Amino acid sequence: MRHRLQIQSCHTQLGEEPFSETSAAQSLEHCMADHAIDLRVSEVDAKSGTVQFRCRVCRRAYHLAVSLFETHQR
Repeated sequence: MRHRLQIQSCHTQLGEEPFSETSAAQSLEHCMADHAIDLRVSEVDAKSGTVQFRCRVCRRAYHLAVSLFETHQR
């Protein structure tokens, strides 16, 4: 499945640190470009408009505020 999201904001967390917005979008772009296969959707809450990703390689969590969800089957 492929997902298309319209992102309003992006926050990242490494380990037990609190979520931070600083360079979160750049970090997510880096993960997507370098090791997208290790990036997983860990939580989707359509009611509150949030999506959470986890990267196995970077050990980062990404929390996105989303205004549009689209899911397409390959």
